[in-house]
Amino acid sequence: MPSRSLSVVVLRIYADRHKYLRRNWRFLTGPSATQSALPPVASRYGHILMSTQNPILSGYVLARSRMLLWLPLCMLATWLAIRFVHSPFVVIALVPMVAASQIIARGLRASEQRLRVPLEESARDENGLPLHSVAEMENLEGRRRAEASLAAEREMLRITLASIADAVITADPHGKITYVNDAALTLFGRSQAEMAHQNLHDVMTLTDTGTFAIVESLVDRCDTEMIPVTRTEPCALTRPDGSIRYVTEVVTPVLDGARQLTGFVMVVHDVTVNLKRTLDLSHRADHDPLTNLMNRQAFERDLQQAFRGSRMDGTPATLIAIDLDKFKSVNDSAGHAAGDAVLRHVAAVLQRSVRPTDCIARLGGDEFIVLLKNCDLARSQDVSMRLLQGLNPLRTPWKGTVQTIGASLGLAQCSAEFLEPEEWTRAADAVCYEAKRSGRGTLRSWQSIDVVGDRRNSANG
Repeated sequence: MPSRSLSVVVLRIYADRHKYLRRNWRFLTGPSATQSALPPVASRYGHILMSTQNPILSGYVLARSRMLLWLPLCMLATWLAIRFVHSPFVVIALVPMVAASQIIARGLRASEQRLRVPLEESARDENGLPLHSVAEMENLEGRRRAEASLAAEREMLRITLASIADAVITADPHGKITYVNDAALTLFGRSQAEMAHQNLHDVMTLTDTGTFAIVESLVDRCDTEMIPVTRTEPCALTRPDGSIRYVTEVVTPVLDGARQLTGFVMVVHDVTVNLKRTLDLSHRADHDPLTNLMNRQAFERDLQQAFRGSRMDGTPATLIAIDLDKFKSVNDSAGHAAGDAVLRHVAAVLQRSVRPTDCIARLGGDEFIVLLKNCDLARSQDVSMRLLQGLNPLRTPWKGTVQTIGASLGLAQCSAEFLEPEEWTRAADAVCYEAKRSGRGTLRSWQSIDVVGDRRNSANG
């Protein structure tokens, strides 16, 4: 046996088609040995034999059924020779036959791992039957291992994408969807059939949370810039059932080796819960928990903005200070729970009487204030009278009783005489106190008394 690894066993048949027992086995270890073992064939076989790195099988056409019959005969003859014939020469003569049978057995066992591809046939006999054929046998074990590894990687990728909480969508260069994971189906509120092969623009239209205008498509921007693009500000995604989810997104281009666009990968993150939590915390920080009106801190921000607008471009703005009458008696007679019910009732009346753009705040206790933005004096007086009528009297049912209160109002329109927002606020408080002192349930305007001048004179004195 040569020291080199065995490449293939070549079977040559010298008898005609009716005699199958005369065979000669030769062991080939390289292309040169293969060429010498083959019968002379046309020159067109030369480049095949010299270029291939796989074993070459040469021989007359032989049915596999014949090989299957030959294998047990070889085994039986070997056993009989060892069992009954004691001549060592006979046993030695049978060694090549045993080796050949073992090689055939191994070849048959490995038949599922090998591929036999006919390349060419030689001349045919007078009956049209092929006299000779050449075939290349390739070991597919390496290829099958690579395919199994690739299949495992694909399965791992599929499981990974299915496990990601974010929505993952892939699309071709034209924006047509090629893949969506389960999280994307849940986020978009659509089925696989509704998402597959659709254009991204048809299933994902985002709007601004403040203006409700349609925002720029990151897919178009990514197609232009050929770099990953990110949207960090939450946008509103309207689903087919009318519900709204707030999302951010990242779109990444997929480029081939030639830097040509082959598709997009979009990752959409649902920030609805986080956004609502943030808005809730912000709302709690700026609003009174009992009446859900603005607190003093949030009101002062709007007051500063309205004051600057009035001083810079003359935008009219008015403050209405409100102080409840007989509220202390409600707390004393019916308890603080009844007082809380009255305060909530007051807040509802105020909200019904002003515009959504106006600001209403509870400054503390039974003190309220209203900021009328972009509102002239005549309009402000009309709103003040509507508030006065809605609060006088104000009857609030409470556990079989009716709690009745009233309110006094003071109106102060912003003008150049106020140097600071605090002066404007104190002017409204002062005229409200004057209305309360003059008989309660009335309205006073700051023009009727020079409260700012009185305050300045007292400060100078």
